[in-house]
Amino acid sequence: MANSSSNNVSVVIVTHNSSACIHHCINSLASQTIQPERIIIVDSGSEERNYLDRYRKQTGITLVERENIGYGAANNVGLSHIDPDSDFFLIINPDTFLDDCFVEQALKCSEKYQDASIL
Repeated sequence: MANSSSNNVSVVIVTHNSSACIHHCINSLASQTIQPERIIIVDSGSEERNYLDRYRKQTGITLVERENIGYGAANNVGLSHIDPDSDFFLIINPDTFLDDCFVEQALKCSEKYQDASIL
């Protein structure tokens, strides 16, 4: 994955029975002009997890499976898997489909508003 040399971005996606949309979400991340360094998918108690099989050994993706612990707790699990060297993290839902330049534009915003904690 191509990255800006000084802007490592990690993404956390919490999923629960999201087979209808997770693949499109991951594809939208793969299409970014500045791609995330790492994607952490946290499955929170899906009834059937086969739809996540393709991500189990995919480079740049970490799959974490838990019982249904809820959205907030699952995000905390995902955040605990982010590399401490990541400059930024993005929390998105599995039905989020980003425009190709979203990460690039968010990084430009972070340069412009350096005192901001959240964009």
